[in-house]
Amino acid sequence: MTNLLRSSFANVAPAAVEKFLAGCFQVPATPDVGTQQAALAVFKTHVRDFLIQLKEFSAEDNKDLYSEETAQLQLQQAEQAKQRAMQVPGLINPHQLEDDDEL
Repeated sequence: MTNLLRSSFANVAPAAVEKFLAGCFQVPATPDVGTQQAALAVFKTHVRDFLIQLKEFSAEDNKDLYSEETAQLQLQQAEQAKQRAMQVPGLINPHQLEDDDEL
């Protein structure tokens, strides 16, 4: 893998390629879901750092690297907007509110 990356990215120092590959395999694999998500975040950050070091990708390619974080941020913003709207009586249509079925 080292030789493949070295030949594909001749502008990157061999030590940087070896450091990237070592970091790829140092991510712990655990059965705990929370730890797996943390490990995935660490791995993504490691790959992003390597791509930034390459300086061989365009802005369009960079968008996909942050798609999960962007989607999560949009959900949080929508939830916050809904909470603010619920604080003002009559701002939300009564049909959009969740029903209390505990009658």
